[in-house]
Amino acid sequence: KRHRGNNRNGSMIHHGSTSGASRREFLKQAMHAGTLLLIGGSVPALLAGCGKSVDPTEALRRAANFLWAQQSPDGAWRSHQYAMLRSGQAYTSFVLHSLLQLPAELLAGRKEGIERGLNFIRGSINADGCIGLSDPDITEYPNYATSYGLRCLAKAGTPTDRSLIERAIGYLQRQQLAEQRGFSPQHLAYGAWGFGSPNLPEGSPGHVDLSHHRMVLQAMREAGVQDPAMFQRATDFLRLLQK
Repeated sequence: KRHRGNNRNGSMIHHGSTSGASRREFLKQAMHAGTLLLIGGSVPALLAGCGKSVDPTEALRRAANFLWAQQSPDGAWRSHQYAMLRSGQAYTSFVLHSLLQLPAELLAGRKEGIERGLNFIRGSINADGCIGLSDPDITEYPNYATSYGLRCLAKAGTPTDRSLIERAIGYLQRQQLAEQRGFSPQHLAYGAWGFGSPNLPEGSPGHVDLSHHRMVLQAMREAGVQDPAMFQRATDFLRLLQK
């Protein structure tokens, strides 16, 4: 298996892995994904369909405990396998957002861990409002990481986080592929969000997909953004793709 990502100039980079380490990393990734499934109630339903009973609360508790145990002292969650995810910029907001979806009783006693995670996110937001560009050589999913960081601050932050929230919103608004970035309404990518690779030539979309597009829109809604023109451009892009 090989991991693919983007370097600073937007080209693809690859990270190989050894079999033993990749298996361990796969299990960790599976647990991360499993937490999301459990939160949505899918796993208990699937097990029930197989004739097995499961206590969903206990399953959630075990999955959450696993994730909390992976948190670093500085509040981050990091990949121990992929260099592109080692800084914690992308992982931290993704994992913390998942944990914040847990029922209140499963978050009891986790205030300190939540605050450490939020502090790491706060410290990861640069002057432009972006998360994912702290390493000068590796671009760590900036639009995705910023969107999840924004969602975390919107859900669990304090009033003093408002300036950071506005900064992140501004960054994501500027990342939409529209006139301010050299895209006309006739361009196929007009209204979309992509990976967020910096230093792209004007009019070059870089990597664009629905995952980034959806995540930015979710973050904007949860942060209470009122920007009808932005949402209309995003809707027009989705209509272009709909079959």
